[in-house]
Amino acid sequence: MPRYIDADALKDELELADFETDSRMFGGQTVLFKDSVFKIVDSAPTVSPDEVRGVGKWIQLDYTDEAYGIVYKCAKCGCSEIGEPNYCPNCGAKMEVSEDA
Repeated sequence: MPRYIDADALKDELELADFETDSRMFGGQTVLFKDSVFKIVDSAPTVSPDEVRGVGKWIQLDYTDEAYGIVYKCAKCGCSEIGEPNYCPNCGAKMEVSEDA
């Protein structure tokens, strides 16, 4: 399963990291060795997918589609949808369970 990493926190960690140098091969430049970077990435704070895509809810509109039924609007992005899918097809927000269910 993918891990969603907080990029700002990762950059902060990379700024503070003490990387090894090899002045023989790289003219004194700091070299980011793969193992050092992988350790920092592995320890980076993560965020949940809900924080990335957001959480919303469906708002029932005052009209219905004669062919398909009740029309809802995403409270997060405003797109219209027939029915109440678990995720908004436009913005990807995870929809809260309706209190009316």
